[in-house]
Amino acid sequence: MLLLLITSSLLPEICPAQDRPYRISFPALADSLKARSKPVIVQVGTSWCVYCRLQSRQIEKSRALKQLLKDNFYFLVLDAESREGILFNHHYYRFAATGNGTGTHELALQLARPLKGRTGYPMWILLTPDLDFIDGYSGYLSSKDLIYICNQKVNAENFKK
Repeated sequence: MLLLLITSSLLPEICPAQDRPYRISFPALADSLKARSKPVIVQVGTSWCVYCRLQSRQIEKSRALKQLLKDNFYFLVLDAESREGILFNHHYYRFAATGNGTGTHELALQLARPLKGRTGYPMWILLTPDLDFIDGYSGYLSSKDLIYICNQKVNAENFKK
């Protein structure tokens, strides 16, 4: 019973991007970039990844991080095992099965390619407004580290038109 309570407390809230104003959906990204140029941050994870769920909860708890993401970035979340097709940067990506009921979404593989094997979940991909790779990180990041990356590494001011 205790395990059930602990596990259920780690489950993320099922909530679409429009209910989280600091997040954007993949279908809305192209039009949003046309309307306002901002760098893009993609958090790649899976439904079974405990650290991904903890990362999502941490973001939910940090007002400063949510505000920073909302004001200066397009923040997307990608389930690396999603079966849904995604149009991203003029290319259509699908789920790539690797076995019976297993596989990885092609977009997760494409976004991870510049990391050259330094991958794990959650994975953070930083892109310019033109969707060019800036940098990537694997693993759980503290709110402090995420804010530092947003403010220093990406420096949103460099990408405003």
